[in-house]
Amino acid sequence: AIEQNPEIARLVTATLGTADQDLIIRSLVDGVNQVGLQIRQPEVIVSPAVPVAGSKQVVLAASDIAGLTRDLVATGVAPNSLTVNEASEIAALFTDSGAGTFGNTVAADGYTGALTTFTANADQPAGTVGSIENHSVINVGIGSNDLVVLSANNLSGSTPTGTESQNTLVFDDLNAGKVSIVNWFDTPSTAALITNSLAGTQNANGNHLLDFTAFLTNRSTDSGSAASAGAEGILIVDNIGDTTVTLSANSMNFLTLDDLENIAGAPTAGYSFGTLTAAQVKALIEAGVAGGINYLAETVSDGSNQGLVQGTTARTSIIAVENVDVEIEGDVPVDTLQTDNTNLGEYKFFQIIYGVGAEGDDSTVTVNEITVADFGASLDLSDIGLSIVGSIDNGADNFVI
Repeated sequence: AIEQNPEIARLVTATLGTADQDLIIRSLVDGVNQVGLQIRQPEVIVSPAVPVAGSKQVVLAASDIAGLTRDLVATGVAPNSLTVNEASEIAALFTDSGAGTFGNTVAADGYTGALTTFTANADQPAGTVGSIENHSVINVGIGSNDLVVLSANNLSGSTPTGTESQNTLVFDDLNAGKVSIVNWFDTPSTAALITNSLAGTQNANGNHLLDFTAFLTNRSTDSGSAASAGAEGILIVDNIGDTTVTLSANSMNFLTLDDLENIAGAPTAGYSFGTLTAAQVKALIEAGVAGGINYLAETVSDGSNQGLVQGTTARTSIIAVENVDVEIEGDVPVDTLQTDNTNLGEYKFFQIIYGVGAEGDDSTVTVNEITVADFGASLDLSDIGLSIVGSIDNGADNFVI
């Protein structure tokens, strides 16, 4: 799996011990790097049963019975081969109904519920932070499965000491593909980064910056002064758990795929992160359903009043969707432990261009995909504004509307 992943293969090497067959993983990049993984057992069913669409059920093949019988006895799960030499006897151990050795006691989701987590010891990190100060500006550009390794010497942006690195990632291309970002988070949090990411806990952002100003172009002044040059006033909005998203000029709105599915007007079949398109987001905005993704009118200056720059006819926003899809559509009740479709920390960014009037008065909407960025764990949205170039939290002026 490591060798087949284009990003991970450039970050670590994996070898097996010659005697004990231990998996030995070595980091190829700087940082206090650790390894963690989760394994979850799918439900086993017996032919001629057919897996439920969308589930993770697997059909037990006749050729696998002997091997499973041997392993179940060897691991002490079964007392002897006579109790697990039939397909039905083996499948009974891996049910999704609360029964069996590995039975799920939560809800029907195609998994047995047996979730195993492995993490490296906190006192055995691979690599160090280092003391070199680096202030590079990196244009991410266009690519597929690109990899950016930032400086590991990046303390929290909220508590800078003046000696830490600060790299800036610039995004200025549409349909830029996917980029994976290493060493984004605050290094003191690295010991808990793996367990936090596996649990879905947001992690402390480091001192690095994201620059999306190419796609957030509204201003409240164009006088040419130093003040107007910084008057981007990007507004960071945490929409996690919301069923309504209200866009405004130069806003960045963060939500999950599950949130998107719960917004009024979303299709009952839901969305898939991998195939989520700009056209689908556009359709959701234009659905015209009460609530949903909407926008209100904003003031445009006419020379005698304050507002967006005189003559402004369009506003820009960004919607960032995290790859959190923790349910199979139609399951009742929803199993909040199911994470088979989730990749925490992976975000798909869309630019939204729309008019200055209210949604009901202005139906012209353009949606463009910007990029997919994978940070490895969920961003801490409580202070992500400190990491966004041009944001209100980062000292930029707000609009007067």
